[in-house]
Amino acid sequence: MNKLLLTLLLFLISLCFLCCTDNSKTVEISFEFKKIPLDNKIKEALSMDYLSQLNFSENEQQYLTKFYAGRKFNAVFVNDSTMTNLGNKMESYLKHKLAFGIPESRNYHSTNDTDNFIQKELKLTLGFAYLLNDLKNGFLQTDTILYKETKAIDLENYTALIKSIDSSNLKSILWQTGPADSNYQLLASYLFKEYFKGKIDRNSYKINSIKEDSLKAVKLTSEALFHKGYLSEITVDSTRMTDALKQFQLDNELADDGVIGKNTAYVLNESIFNRLNRIALAMEKIRMKKSYPEKYILVNLPEYNLKFYINDSIKAEHNIVIGKWGNETPQLSASIRKIIVYPYWRVPYSISSKEILPAAQRNPNYFAKHNYKIYRKGEEVDPLTVNWKKIKENAFPYVVVQEPGPKNSLGIIKFDMPNSQSIYIHDTPSKSLFGTKTRAYSHGCMRCDKPIDLAKAILERDENYKQKNPIIADSLDSIFARNLNYEIPLLQYIPVFMEYNTVIVKDQQVKVFPDIYGREGEYIKLFTKS
Repeated sequence: MNKLLLTLLLFLISLCFLCCTDNSKTVEISFEFKKIPLDNKIKEALSMDYLSQLNFSENEQQYLTKFYAGRKFNAVFVNDSTMTNLGNKMESYLKHKLAFGIPESRNYHSTNDTDNFIQKELKLTLGFAYLLNDLKNGFLQTDTILYKETKAIDLENYTALIKSIDSSNLKSILWQTGPADSNYQLLASYLFKEYFKGKIDRNSYKINSIKEDSLKAVKLTSEALFHKGYLSEITVDSTRMTDALKQFQLDNELADDGVIGKNTAYVLNESIFNRLNRIALAMEKIRMKKSYPEKYILVNLPEYNLKFYINDSIKAEHNIVIGKWGNETPQLSASIRKIIVYPYWRVPYSISSKEILPAAQRNPNYFAKHNYKIYRKGEEVDPLTVNWKKIKENAFPYVVVQEPGPKNSLGIIKFDMPNSQSIYIHDTPSKSLFGTKTRAYSHGCMRCDKPIDLAKAILERDENYKQKNPIIADSLDSIFARNLNYEIPLLQYIPVFMEYNTVIVKDQQVKVFPDIYGREGEYIKLFTKS
């Protein structure tokens, strides 16, 4: 019996020995911690099995293999057992890539706490290659709200660049990788400073627009101003909060009246995190920007601004009024082909059926009062002979045309630019709106402040002076004196680009405008998704 127990005991001891032996072999295959040269560890790490375990694609595996072979398997971001200063800074920058204008949700194989230093070396090498390519070539697909496939920068350029970097010049190299455009560089510097200024507020508030004091609105406004850096503490002190609110309004291109109006509430509700992402989007738009012709007009809708350029020099600049909610001015390109003095206004069906019809039902003299004429099948109709009560909005049978004159809704001048959405630039009798900060009031077309000055600037530089009887800028005054409809064709059409940029650089300062139409919201969702 004792002999049987002894045999059993020896068997168990042998089994334990075998198990221990197998475990020791498992530990030995972890080459990262062997006492071998670092370049040998990099060679080991480039095996297909190891790279596959890190979820690297075949293209990524080939890229890493070629990259390290080209530098004799020398590491970039680690030494024999730990990260270098360059590695630590690179890891930080890749985790905070929004500081350089790249969204957080852009996936670069991020490092994590469980990675050993060899794994971090490989991930940082790929991440840096992706970051450089995105900074240089952009990360958004053209005309869609989708990311491009992540792509590493050209291997030859990458290998050469790696030789010149260290922890002290990494930031400047990343900035210089983007467009040389001076506005881009200023935005890049501004975003970096804003990102690392302090804790990034990711809260979206729910402040309602109010005309009178509301304890809840005041409390939420105080919280928002505190988190945005305009108050040193959350307070309901009316004087301190009003002063902070006015400064916030000034910084955000709002009327600085200290009132929590609709537009102020809209901007207050936005988190700093969203604002930073809008700056990143502005940088991406510069990367994607196509070149402009020698002569053109640029309209920036959120800025309510129009500029006439020749050879990148501003020849005229004007405030504009654009479409209100429900009648938003679109983004499009067209060309001004003629300038019309004392234009007729052919009222769009949507306006005549929804706005003019109810007015006519209340008072048939509405047409005469506003100098309108109505037509059916090309024949003029007397408005007083129509039973307006019987006409339905969805069956309005007339074409309404407003006669030329100072009270015409298009004012006394129109810049005709044929396009699929019938959008153009024109004068307006409602001049007071140009003095407001927020100027979204029209039915979609763009009302221009001091439009005669714009017309003169265009005519002075048009090719029509070669004609036998040219119309020059000085001729405009005599044409206007006739008070008659008159068309001035341009021999050289002026391209008009209507854009939507909520973040711009003006006078060397970064300006952030409200996203008035919410058109950047879908981009921000993409940038901030988990």
